[in-house]
Amino acid sequence: MLMRLSVRKRALGRTVAASGLGLVELIVAMTIGLVLLTGVLSIFADSLRSNRFATQNSRLNQDLNGVMEVMVRDIRRAGYWGLAENGIGNSAAYAANPFIADISAGDGGIDTSTTGCILFRYDRSDDGSLQDSERVGYRLSSGAVQMLTAATSATHSCADGSWESITDSRLSTVTALTFSKTHASASPSSGVVCTRDVTITLTGQLVSDSTVTQTLTQLVRVRADWYGSSNTCPANTP
Repeated sequence: MLMRLSVRKRALGRTVAASGLGLVELIVAMTIGLVLLTGVLSIFADSLRSNRFATQNSRLNQDLNGVMEVMVRDIRRAGYWGLAENGIGNSAAYAANPFIADISAGDGGIDTSTTGCILFRYDRSDDGSLQDSERVGYRLSSGAVQMLTAATSATHSCADGSWESITDSRLSTVTALTFSKTHASASPSSGVVCTRDVTITLTGQLVSDSTVTQTLTQLVRVRADWYGSSNTCPANTP
């Protein structure tokens, strides 16, 4: 019995030797394979992380850009009046423009005195008369950009009226929104004509990953100039 086992061991040894692969070589080969596999998996994981980050950035960019475009399109029309031709060369008729009259003292119809909020009006119906649906506003509230959807003369403020979120709270959190208003003046024969610019700065981050953030800045040239009979433009805001 012992002889048969000895013969079998010698035969197995000759077989392994004949194949050219011993136990040490097998362990080394397996180790090298594991190292290579670990490297491949690491590269694959880095690629997935990179693609995920790019996708999240794209989603955040789309959300913020969509909201910015809505605000820019509205602010650009601030003060528009369907009967503006009546005010050409007629300061009294111009003063009757209800869309450019002050909302609060000295703002020229664009109120940015409340941080993170802007209020204005424009003639959406193009009929020359001010309606409640033509009172417009945007503000930052509870991590979302909100649009004013219903207001009267008494509730057209940053704290009143009905507001609706226009950013997706499931996707992004808006951390900052500012409106900065500046003027440039040109003096006609009487009074002053003020061109108006509003700079919007919008910052947001992903809900799922707060390290993914973006800031957008847009300069908006308001198309309707402001005429002041007192030779003074409305105050700029920071």
